[in-house]
Amino acid sequence: MRPGAYRVAFDTEIYQPANFIEASFDNLSLAMGIGLGIVLLLLFLFFYEWRTAVVSFVSILLSLTAGAYILYLRGTIFDMMVLAGLIVALGVIVDDAVSTVENIRRRLYQAGEAGSDKTTASIILDAATEIRSPVFFATAILVLTALPLYFIEGVSGAFLKPLASSYMLALAASTLTALIVTPALSLIFLSKAKSGYRHSPLLASLHAAFGSGVARIIQKPAMGFITLAAIALVGIVALSTINLGPRLPVPQERDLVIKWDAPYGTSHPEMARITKEAIGKLRTVDGVTNAAAHLGRAVMSDKVSNVHAGEIWVNVDEDADYDNTLASIQKVVDGYSGMSTEVTTYQQQSLTKSLTGTNHLYAVRVYGENQDVLTQKAEEVQKAISGISGITEPKVEYPPMEPNIEIEVDLDKAREYDIKPGDVRRTAATLLSGIGVGSLFEGQKVFEVVVWGVPEVRSSIETVKNLLVDMPDGGHVRIGDVADVREKANPAVVKRDKVSRYMDISFSVPGGKTGTLAADVDRSLAQVDFPLEYHAELVGDFLKIQEAERRVMGIVIAAMIGIFLLLQAAFWSWRLAMVVFPSLLVALSGGMLAVLLNGGNLTLGHLAGLLAVLGVATYNSVLLIKHFKRRELMDGESFGPDLVQRGIQERVAPILMTTIITALAILPFAFMSHAPGLEMLHPMSLVMLGGLVSSLLVNLFVMPALYLQFGKVSETMMEEEKAMLELDVETVPSI
Repeated sequence: MRPGAYRVAFDTEIYQPANFIEASFDNLSLAMGIGLGIVLLLLFLFFYEWRTAVVSFVSILLSLTAGAYILYLRGTIFDMMVLAGLIVALGVIVDDAVSTVENIRRRLYQAGEAGSDKTTASIILDAATEIRSPVFFATAILVLTALPLYFIEGVSGAFLKPLASSYMLALAASTLTALIVTPALSLIFLSKAKSGYRHSPLLASLHAAFGSGVARIIQKPAMGFITLAAIALVGIVALSTINLGPRLPVPQERDLVIKWDAPYGTSHPEMARITKEAIGKLRTVDGVTNAAAHLGRAVMSDKVSNVHAGEIWVNVDEDADYDNTLASIQKVVDGYSGMSTEVTTYQQQSLTKSLTGTNHLYAVRVYGENQDVLTQKAEEVQKAISGISGITEPKVEYPPMEPNIEIEVDLDKAREYDIKPGDVRRTAATLLSGIGVGSLFEGQKVFEVVVWGVPEVRSSIETVKNLLVDMPDGGHVRIGDVADVREKANPAVVKRDKVSRYMDISFSVPGGKTGTLAADVDRSLAQVDFPLEYHAELVGDFLKIQEAERRVMGIVIAAMIGIFLLLQAAFWSWRLAMVVFPSLLVALSGGMLAVLLNGGNLTLGHLAGLLAVLGVATYNSVLLIKHFKRRELMDGESFGPDLVQRGIQERVAPILMTTIITALAILPFAFMSHAPGLEMLHPMSLVMLGGLVSSLLVNLFVMPALYLQFGKVSETMMEEEKAMLELDVETVPSI
């Protein structure tokens, strides 16, 4: 445009939603880079041997890359929800890599100490086979856990489905990597390593600290149950306090949009004056770099608005305090009491457009064509439903009204002047609204020619009355002499549903007790007499919400039954499954406490964090109890405290490493609270940090006590379990 308007200054940066995408990419790259660097550093510190650390790190990278590559092949756009799904799976991916490599490393060391004549390949294969069954059951449980996310409807479902897809793909990639790639890498790297087991000083100190605590729990299992009760109490208190109902993440966009609507009938000059004044005030706000606006709509625009409506675009400086600047902007626009304003962003506008329905949770909709009759019946419906017990604040949603000039011809007076009613209407329409009379062609351009009265003739009701109408005899008569000219308010927007006009009567239902709501409303509507082609029906988003909730609840119940059956199949014990299943839910208590401390409003980010914590807790619990079982059945150890003590000593290191590595890997997301692009990942990381603590306590201090109390089985059952475990091992060919 610059060559044709060289004297006009252009600002292409005033409203660029792409700036948010670029900033998000930079912030995500920085946080993920720091996180991977922390993972690599911790692997070296914990394993204290570069070959083992490299195998683990390559396994983690390969799992993430494989899951991301499958998403890429499916044509998935890598938005924040897809990345959140990969990060949710990070805890399980780290657990897979660390547990597999640690088990292989320990078995190689034990074989060397015992002077075993097995080849390195056989030892690695046996170690990998050891965790095959626990990994399979743990992965299947996590898949069932994420399955209900696919059945959530609405905007929340649109956010959660890509998260669930990337999460499951990452789980599948991690499982295959742990069972196939990690043993192969271990054979390549660890077979050349020197004999001996290098103990990490950092891990040794942590091992000693937690090991002593676990030893006391094993000697006094009641302490484990007290720990479980204390953690559960924290979770119950937090759950009863927080505000449930996942909220969408609020994007930290620096390009804001202010919806700027004046009352209907406001003129363009007045809108221009008010808008110019508002822009001047907004530019003085600390943190605002620029502001501009547009009024009405352009030709062929997708916006349906008149000159009384517009938008103000505001740029916020990247270094400014986002919340304080937003509050200052809101204060400025709130100062215009006659204006309808809303400070929003491009993403929030996009989400609003995707919402469908009545925009009311509870409502009765009246259908009809005549606006006056429709209004009358809507008011009658309001009175009818106001008598229903449990319904409060019934309110008719009247359409916005706009002042219009109405000209009604007096037929008797028009006949006196020998004027037809059409002559009056045609003259008024031409002078007030304009009429096209032809087109002007200049080269390749076409200009429409319109005849329209000058502004002075339509400045008031009196000037309209003074407009002249041609008489057949050549004279003129005032419109006011042959017609009634008045101002009348008409609906500015005609809303239609099912090809019919409608009006809504919204109401509230305190407590959400909607069991008999539909029947009560139907009985009340039956008392209203509707003319032909008029009727009313109960609508509202709560109908869709109830239907979706019933469907999701059914899926959740089925998934919980499936998880319980998988736990029983993994442990070969109904009693263990019955006590481990609720303990896994108790492991989420730390995450619920983090939600409470972070404002008490559950968001989708918090929900994703709880899913990640459940994955880590489930993985560690299944591997721990299966390890106890294996020592008892395959190694011939007697059931009791000594078995649990030796088993926990071998598993405490992988559990500690998994928890600490995952926690520190997501730490950058926790610190970058107001960074664009991390709106989902920041609350998720906070929940994961809290949940990992409670998960660690449950796995190390509660699961051993549960196993000692409920893990003993009869001799007959032990023989059956041993036969099944031997069959599982024999399916892997020896090398």
